[in-house]
Amino acid sequence: MGFLKKLGIYLVSTLIFGWVGLFVFTFVVMSMPSTVYPEHTGYFYVEDYSGCLNETTERYIYEEGKKLYEATDAQVVVVTVPNTHEDDIEDYSIHLANEWGIGDKEKDNGVLILVRTGSGQESIRMEIGKGAEAVITDGKAGRILDEYAVEAKEARQWNRLAGNTFTAVVQELYAAYGTGCPDTVAFRDSWADGEEQTVGTMGDAEFPEEYVPDYTFFEKLRESAGFACEEYWMGLLISAIVHFFIFLSSIGGGSSSGSWRSGGSSGGGFSGGSSGGGGSFGGGGATR
Repeated sequence: MGFLKKLGIYLVSTLIFGWVGLFVFTFVVMSMPSTVYPEHTGYFYVEDYSGCLNETTERYIYEEGKKLYEATDAQVVVVTVPNTHEDDIEDYSIHLANEWGIGDKEKDNGVLILVRTGSGQESIRMEIGKGAEAVITDGKAGRILDEYAVEAKEARQWNRLAGNTFTAVVQELYAAYGTGCPDTVAFRDSWADGEEQTVGTMGDAEFPEEYVPDYTFFEKLRESAGFACEEYWMGLLISAIVHFFIFLSSIGGGSSSGSWRSGGSSGGGFSGGSSGGGGSFGGGGATR
């Protein structure tokens, strides 16, 4: 009788908590803001969503980025954003690099230089495609940022930061491919920060606002209940698995010790489909 009672409790609780769990999960998700990623423009190699780069810097990055791609199939893209919405800068850069398809599809040789400029959020991320990680290791990426980006970031000299960091990466890639680096790829002491206008320039683009759900309380209740009913099998399956282990433990008369081991995250991501046609980014790079 004790066994049947426990079995009955297990079945009933599985049915109830399967639906309730899915309902609560859906209700919470519908209340959360979410990140909206920008789409690149035709300039691709330089996208200034923060409106902080002057046209001299933008044109330099755009022209030299095209030359590098034509000579090596590698791509270096500079993107400025005022914030990264709900993401940290690492997750944001991985998603953006994969979504845009930076680098050659076969060689995975893209590099994204992401600059976050919002007050109190200033940071820079260099995201390296898997095919370029042998050329620009995590350590080398960090050293480039330390030398060319950190001081400029603290001074909010975004043109100096973007121009010289881009130059350092491009020189490394030319050296790796052995094609010879053009004389036009050069560091500068001054990138005219504060001297030229930065609004309305060629690389400017509109930054999307994050998505904030505007459902009313009762709309969220209705939608959550509807989703829980439609996808009830999903909540039922999860609940059944959880309760099954609880049930086994209870009829065993004791608890068993053990450990759940979580696997690491695998790199890879999406294959892109624009400009270079692809690339694969899995977290290689550095942040400052």
